[in-house]
Amino acid sequence: MAINVEQLIAGLKEYRETLKRQSDAITAASESLNLRFQHLWNEYGGSNAERFQAHSMRTLRDIELCTDTSRTLERFLDERIEELEKQTRLNQF
Repeated sequence: MAINVEQLIAGLKEYRETLKRQSDAITAASESLNLRFQHLWNEYGGSNAERFQAHSMRTLRDIELCTDTSRTLERFLDERIEELEKQTRLNQF
């Protein structure tokens, strides 16, 4: 069974673009969320606010880890796509 490399490249590019759009949307949402958290912390005090702040900071760190992982995957996909395109140009497939 032959592999259609052009279809593989197109699928990888589509996946990479979808991943990038989702990662960008998550980043924008987390920046907005962080700003709202900052406003809330400035308005309220006490132990409940401190606990809420700890939870929200953990959430923001988790979001950052998610987006960092997505960016790493994007770079990996870019490398694989580039290599497949190079091999296709050289008629290795």
